This record gives sequence, structure tokens and C-alpha cells, in this order.
Amino acid sequence: MNKGDMETTGEDYSVESTNGKRPFYAFLNVGLVKTSIGNCVFGVLKEALDGSLNIPHNDRRFVGSSKDNKQLDAKVHRKSIYGGYVSAYIETLKTFL
Repeated sequence: MNKGDMETTGEDYSVESTNGKRPFYAFLNVGLVKTSIGNCVFGVLKEALDGSLNIPHNDRRFVGSSKDNKQLDAKVHRKSIYGGYVSAYIETLKTFL
């Protein structure tokens, strides 16, 4: 069994073949979900990738990806994984109270 990503950094984690064992290969079927950037289905995809599943994907749909330089900003992605946008929204609400 392949070990997954043991620490959530937000960076792209690709499972390689280790010790002659191949990772479980799967496809993500989103069904009728709109595949817009930052959709929660891509959070599920990220966690499945970190859990050592080999799923073909492109990083451009993850939160923190940039169209200009075509790279993933791991800090922005990690903040999204841990719900940093929720805490930022709560802080803005506190200013109104």
C-alpha cells in the first residue's frame, strides 16, 4: 500500500510507483456538477490525490491556480483547504457588530 501525503501543504502531490506497487488508478466523475474553479468537488479531488489515488487531473481548476503563469500557489490552496476564507469572512462580520 502506498502512503499518501502525510502533511497538508497545498502543493501538488503525485503518487509514484514505489516498491513495485502501483497506486490505485481512478477517474473522477463529477456528474452534473459545474466544474468552475474552486468548486468543492476539486477539494475532494485534492484529498483523494493526497490519499495516494492516481487520478488524472490538471491543477488549473484548484483554488490558487493562476492563468498567467500556469502555476499553483500552494499557500492560497492550503488556506482554502483549511477554510481560511471562512475566518476572513467572520472577521469582516465582527467589524459590523
